[in-house]
Amino acid sequence: MRRDFLVGLSLANLTFSYSWILLLYTDPSQYYGLEFPPDWIFACMVLVEVLLFAVLCWAAITIVRRFNNPWFLRMGKLVFMLLFGAVIFSLREVAGTGPLNWIYWLWDKIGSINLCVLAAVVFLSCLFVMVRKGSITGFLMR
Repeated sequence: MRRDFLVGLSLANLTFSYSWILLLYTDPSQYYGLEFPPDWIFACMVLVEVLLFAVLCWAAITIVRRFNNPWFLRMGKLVFMLLFGAVIFSLREVAGTGPLNWIYWLWDKIGSINLCVLAAVVFLSCLFVMVRKGSITGFLMR
């Protein structure tokens, strides 16, 4: 039960990461361009939003587990994975990178051969997990 709340809290923190960045890393000299500069009211609002979203996630997880229906569990896992993927994809915009800029950045930092080896390891690991679990639907059923 506590673990479910911590998962919801983690997802809520990732969801409101842009608000956290605006609150924590905005230089006061940049406040002129902002419509609403961050202050203590904004900080309280971010905390309340994160906690409410965490409670909402915790309630959804608890409801899905209480039904103890395999179909609900699979759909709950699928919705969670889609939501988590959307949040992680939106973090790319917070970091200010374009769709493929991170690949070019890795290419410059670690080199072309190392990037190809890294991509091959990630691909083979995913393939191993899919074969080991049977398929994606087999992975969701567990």
